[in-house]
Amino acid sequence: MLETLDISVFLGPWIIPVGAVLGGLFGYGIARLWRGRHPAEAVAVADGGPLAPAVPPPAAEPVEAAPPVVEPIEPAPPAPAAPPAPAAPKRAEPAPGVAEALARGPAEGEGAAPGLWLDHADGLAAEAHHPAAIAALARALDGLDALLDGGGDDPAIDAALARAATLAATLADRPGLARSQALGGRLREIQGDPEAAHGAYLAALDLYEGMDDHDGVVATCDLLAMIHARADDPEGAEAYWRYGLTLVTEMGNRVEEARLLGRLGAVALYREDWQGAEDVLGEALALEESLGNLGAAGAISADLGRLEEGRERPNEALAHWRRATSLLIEAGESEGELARTCAEAVLRLLPAVPPKKR
Repeated sequence: MLETLDISVFLGPWIIPVGAVLGGLFGYGIARLWRGRHPAEAVAVADGGPLAPAVPPPAAEPVEAAPPVVEPIEPAPPAPAAPPAPAAPKRAEPAPGVAEALARGPAEGEGAAPGLWLDHADGLAAEAHHPAAIAALARALDGLDALLDGGGDDPAIDAALARAATLAATLADRPGLARSQALGGRLREIQGDPEAAHGAYLAALDLYEGMDDHDGVVATCDLLAMIHARADDPEGAEAYWRYGLTLVTEMGNRVEEARLLGRLGAVALYREDWQGAEDVLGEALALEESLGNLGAAGAISADLGRLEEGRERPNEALAHWRRATSLLIEAGESEGELARTCAEAVLRLLPAVPPKKR
């Protein structure tokens, strides 16, 4: 009976529970496998149930945008252009010193002819060595000055002076230009043209005044005063010498002060201003003696002798002439023309002076 018993009788009641258990185990395995591959989506709620995907919020109704308000904008000023990058400085060859440049001058050296120094100055100016060119020009002017001291009036001197003035203007060498003008005036005097000389001296004076060069002004005033004196214009001569005297007194140049006092005394003597001449010449004599300029003091003492002769005071005149002679002997100038003039004056005045007053 047992062999014929159907097995379904025993298994029937267990089929459903066993199937449920096996189905659950299979589902659990599948879930673990899926969670390992998609962790961000495998989220459980507190009771273990899976969350449904969130429902997206309802789309908002479109709102018509207002038209943009555009305010006018003033254009911004253009940005300043960047300055160009400075170019790399060119390496310039150092200019030779003045002494070195002058050493390349005439082989004869400082005593070379003025024309040679002018040539050298032109060459240095062309090489833009202006300080050396100015120094070379000064040497050329020294040579021209020496030629004029010797009374030279060669046309070549005139041409050289014109060339020197042109070069000085090119180099902006105002002292050189003023000196060229003054030397040109001296040349015109030698040539017998005092009007042209006067104009050249005035041009030089203007340049010296513009540079505030008192020495140049005084020297040029001396030249102008001499022209006026030779033209029998003592007032004009006095005006220029007084101008020069004012400047040398301010500078404290006692040597020039004494010399110009002597000049002014001679003008007063020429005008027969006896008292004025005595005052100025007496001051000049004292100053020259204090400076040890015995030759100049002798010349002033001779002027005082002339002054007293003009006053018809032979006693005082003789004393001044003798004093002049003594000073010239002491200065070693006893053989000069002035010493001979003094000796003649003493001989001339002796008969007019009583023996007791000689």
